[in-house]
Amino acid sequence: MKLFGDDTLALFEFDRVQERVEHHCRSASGKRKALELAPIADRDFLTLVLKQVDEFKQTLFQQGYFPDLTFEDFEEESQLLLISGSMLLEVQFSRIRSASMTVNAILKFLNDRKASYPSLLRITETVYTTQDIVKAIDSIIDAHSQVKSSASPILQDIRNSLSSKRREADKRFRSFILDLKKKGWLQGK
Repeated sequence: MKLFGDDTLALFEFDRVQERVEHHCRSASGKRKALELAPIADRDFLTLVLKQVDEFKQTLFQQGYFPDLTFEDFEEESQLLLISGSMLLEVQFSRIRSASMTVNAILKFLNDRKASYPSLLRITETVYTTQDIVKAIDSIIDAHSQVKSSASPILQDIRNSLSSKRREADKRFRSFILDLKKKGWLQGK
C-alpha cells in the first residue's frame, strides 16, 4: 500500500536527507546504501528500525562503549573469492581479517548484552562469528600484511637462505671496504 504520492519525496527533498546521511558514511558501500534509503511503509518494520536506532543512540549519548564499526570495504575481495583459481594479495586478506574481527567483536558485545540491545540483536540473526577465518589468515599473514615465513616450510627455507646470503654478502662487502681503506684507496669513516 502506497502512503504517499510520487512527487512527495521530491517535495520534502528526501534526496537531501540521503546526501546528509551519505556524508557521514565512512565506506563506499555505506555511501551507496545511504543513497538507496527510502521511506518505510510497513509500520512493524518501521517500529523495529526506530527501536534499533534508539538503542544505538542511547549508547552514544551515555558515552558508553560500543565496538568500533569501521573497516575497509572488501567487496572486491569477496567477488574474487567466488571465482575459482583467483588469488588475493596479502593486504586483501588483511581487509577480510579486519572486517571479521570487527563483526566478531560486535556479535560478542550484543550477545553479552541481550537485554540491553534486543532490537539491534535482531540485525545479527543471520550473521555468525568467523574466528576460523581470522585464525587461518593470522597463521599466514602478519600484522603488517606480509606473508609470514612460517606460512610454509619451503618459504621459511627460502627466506633463511636469502638472509644467510645477505649476511655473507654484507660481510664480504665490509671486508672489501676495509681492505681498500688499508691500501689507502678509500677514505672516510
